[in-house]
Amino acid sequence: MASRKAAPSPLTEHLGQQIVHDEAKILSVDPLTVSTSPLQWSYALSYKPNPELLADDALTVNLRCVVDVSVVGGQVGIGWTNPEDTAFVDERFVAGERRRVAFVLRSGTRLGRLMFRNVASGGTPSVFSIHDARSAPVESQERSYPVEIRNLPQQKMPDDGGTRIVFDTDAARTINAARINWLERANLPLAGRRVLDVGCGIGHFIPFYLSRGCTVVAVDGRAENIDELRRRHPGIEAHVADAQELDAPELGVFDVIHCFGLLYHLDSPVAALRRLSAICDRLLILETMVCDSMEPLAVLVDETKAASQAMDGLGSRPSPAFIALALNRVGFDFVYGATEPPLHPDFQFEWKNTRETTRDGVPLRCVMVASKVPLDLAALTPLVEP
Repeated sequence: MASRKAAPSPLTEHLGQQIVHDEAKILSVDPLTVSTSPLQWSYALSYKPNPELLADDALTVNLRCVVDVSVVGGQVGIGWTNPEDTAFVDERFVAGERRRVAFVLRSGTRLGRLMFRNVASGGTPSVFSIHDARSAPVESQERSYPVEIRNLPQQKMPDDGGTRIVFDTDAARTINAARINWLERANLPLAGRRVLDVGCGIGHFIPFYLSRGCTVVAVDGRAENIDELRRRHPGIEAHVADAQELDAPELGVFDVIHCFGLLYHLDSPVAALRRLSAICDRLLILETMVCDSMEPLAVLVDETKAASQAMDGLGSRPSPAFIALALNRVGFDFVYGATEPPLHPDFQFEWKNTRETTRDGVPLRCVMVASKVPLDLAALTPLVEP
């Protein structure tokens, strides 16, 4: 996005070079008050970190950054981007009265800038004031705990535009097209099957299964998603339910369970897989964000209250070994990985055993298939020893 240097501000002593973006306007300097562009997600104001604290875009010290801000109207996102400005290292959504936002950034973290942006929907600008800002290295003698957790109960639900916007963005369409393309190429035995779409969102995968003569039942934890799904697909049986607490007698048994984009939003993925195995006769097709590790571990993730995130603010990023082990132990004798991953940057990466959940600002994802019968398909490679 276009940007321009702003007039000097007292805040630059602590935050570094100040830049005003796009249609954002400085309304006053004491306190520094900014009106954003009306476009949702547009950048408004940013600060480049002091170059003396960086080496090859990575912090050379532990850095604490505290910003006191109030939002007069709308909602503002405050966060540190990566050097490419393609993703946020850490971001908080703020609205209403004066709030203190604190970041503790660890040495080695790759940083681009501290960004303020408009996260309000509806084509309206947000107006915010920065009352104070401090940024300083954490003293080496100060005991530092590797903990950075938002106080979720105090966080307001972000105005993300509702379920239609969240699931119909260009990014969502692109990754769903890659997922469906992989399903088409995989040639899985799906024709005429009874399918459970768990974590269905608003039902983007339903047409794929209907086109193959399947009967589809849809389940999602959010009532607003199910309401929108019923509006789009009025003939589909749909339920509001948590995958970690599914009631098997109520739903019945399924030939195929489709579970895309759900597992990483759960705090208890094994519990969910155990519930799914109990109602699955044949196949479970799974797509998830992952942790790049050879060990069977899962990274617990602090998620926001956004409509597309975890129900209770706790997500996880399991490793492929974790998923394969869990799938096998809950009842699937055969577990497979994708021979060729979906054609999307999130899936196209090299395993390095680094325990990363993102790389170069891109989340790491993979597709796996669990089965109660052996499968001999070119699209699948076995992950469990016979």
